[in-house]
Amino acid sequence: MVGLDMHKAPNAVEQRKHEYHPCPPEKVEAIKDALRHFGLIAE
Repeated sequence: MVGLDMHKAPNAVEQRKHEYHPCPPEKVEAIKDALRHFGLIAE
């Protein structure tokens, strides 16, 4: 979403036990603010 490198998790499973819920939009902004604060993104 913001251009950070992703890698495959070594402990990933083939099939999840629970349903996947995407991150809510209000939390996405909080996460982006934290990444900007620590200098990981320059948006």
